[in-house]
Amino acid sequence: MLGRRRFHAAARRLNVHAVHQQFTSPPDLQYRQSVMKARTDCTEMLNKFDKSSYLLAHYIPEPARDTWMAIRCFLLEVNKISDSNTRANSQFRANVGVGLLDVKFKFWEELLQKVFLGGYQKPLGEPVATLLRDGINKELNLDIGMFQQILTSRLHYLKNTSKLGFKNMDEVCSYGEGIYSQSNYLTQRLLLSPNISPSAVELLEQAPFLETNLTEVAAHLGQATGVATMLIGLKYYATTQNHIPLPLDLMAKHDLSQEQLLRLFHGYLEGSDLARASDQLSNVVFDVATTANDHILTARQKFDQLKQDICQVLDVDQAHNEFLQSRAQNWTKKVPDVLYVPFMSSIPTQLYLSKLEKYNFDINNGNLQSKDWKLAWKSYSNYSRRSI
Repeated sequence: MLGRRRFHAAARRLNVHAVHQQFTSPPDLQYRQSVMKARTDCTEMLNKFDKSSYLLAHYIPEPARDTWMAIRCFLLEVNKISDSNTRANSQFRANVGVGLLDVKFKFWEELLQKVFLGGYQKPLGEPVATLLRDGINKELNLDIGMFQQILTSRLHYLKNTSKLGFKNMDEVCSYGEGIYSQSNYLTQRLLLSPNISPSAVELLEQAPFLETNLTEVAAHLGQATGVATMLIGLKYYATTQNHIPLPLDLMAKHDLSQEQLLRLFHGYLEGSDLARASDQLSNVVFDVATTANDHILTARQKFDQLKQDICQVLDVDQAHNEFLQSRAQNWTKKVPDVLYVPFMSSIPTQLYLSKLEKYNFDINNGNLQSKDWKLAWKSYSNYSRRSI
């Protein structure tokens, strides 16, 4: 997978794209103002559409925070793209030969190419791109391939899965890997920039086997997030787009059709029909949520092993490495911040799954939509204890 790269090797050198930067002049006032505006715009975007990321941003080291916010906003922008079958879209396709969907993805593909050129030239005029390019200029580790994989996964979903539906949970998890695991990989790579945490880079250079667990934890958490996100958006897709993203095999298992679900979400079922469909839906949601929880449990197990491996490296293999030993004294529970913080993106998923269980997997329960005050406490608690 694109995300499963050798982080320590990447951290030893400048990003391959950044090598081709053309710094014709230092950043001028216009450039600095464009970055400040982009920072404000991305902060407001997260505050409005992704409160969890807005809060978790405070755990990102300040030199990488702008870039991390841009990554999260990139996800928001990509997930907002939809394939609408409107008259305007049909007319556009008839006139131009391609649909608006293709144009939107082409826009982001070309914008990414400009981002990874780096430099302080003409402003890009888009806040996400502006902050990403600023990260490149600051020699932070970013991989265009991971951004492209997110675009590819989303485009495939819109052109295929959104029309035909997920066949099974494997397809849902694959979508989560293509979107949310890639986001985790991007965060890992970003925080392993040499100028962010040289000690963590040194740790992985001296013990490269640690990255196996690192990437696997990120992969499982990303898949869990993808599954949970599908459940969170279920009612919205059903009521606004007449689309049911639940896996077809699980719906068949519980004798539930898409037509029944659409009638349920639109309020057309009553009496015994409503009770029966609601019960069947809860059973499907339970099976889906169980898969997400299984990925979290697996990630937790692998992270526990990772912590043991780090202790082994510090106490035995690198006991005489003065640089590592001195820096490790500042690591909470002997785990560097930059290795743990990328996993915090799963905390909102865990809270949602717990709430879903509390309300007996009733996806229509209004309490599921309420703001979760526990996130601030849970994030600090997990961060302090280095737990998933």
